[in-house]
Amino acid sequence: MKNDPQFLVKRRVMEKLKDFYDYVRKNDGKIGTKQRGIELNFNNACNFRCEHCFTDSNIGSHAKDEMPIDVVADLANQADELGMFEFDLQGGELTVRPEKLYEVVEAIQPERFYLYVTTNGFLFNAKVAERLAELGVSRLSVSLDSFDEKVHDKFRGKRGALKKAMEALEHAKTAGMSAYMNITVGHYNAFDEDIEKLLRHSKDN
Repeated sequence: MKNDPQFLVKRRVMEKLKDFYDYVRKNDGKIGTKQRGIELNFNNACNFRCEHCFTDSNIGSHAKDEMPIDVVADLANQADELGMFEFDLQGGELTVRPEKLYEVVEAIQPERFYLYVTTNGFLFNAKVAERLAELGVSRLSVSLDSFDEKVHDKFRGKRGALKKAMEALEHAKTAGMSAYMNITVGHYNAFDEDIEKLLRHSKDN
């Protein structure tokens, strides 16, 4: 990640990164209690029904829950004060309400963090990519389980999921963000050659 150009252009991030590595060096290479970043699940709503997900986004009133913007801003301020330089924004699925996503990103103040958004990619289009890049999002992480369309779509509970996920990665790169694949390894794909295909694709692209 250190060589990621998105990582290097934010002065506040570089200040915190330097402090982090100075701390580690003084502690004989041990991180100890020093934290790199924060993971925040902003909402529970989702357009997928993934087999491995613990959220149960289609069951119960919690599916509509989302964190108040002022709480998000306060958490981001605390994370910055503690020297955290990474901020992983997750759901649910954040793109089900793109305008709310933009509001959340602005509250975080992306210039202070290497900020990445995690998505299944289905609703992620060029317009969303461009707006997130404008706001200062550094990276898009897209969930992928298989290069086999039938396997991925079945696992995610949505036809066309793989196609949209791959398109999302391209939208992110075109907009100037770094594009990453999140691969959940389980019994359904651990011994499948598709894992190798995903890794090769990641290396080549």
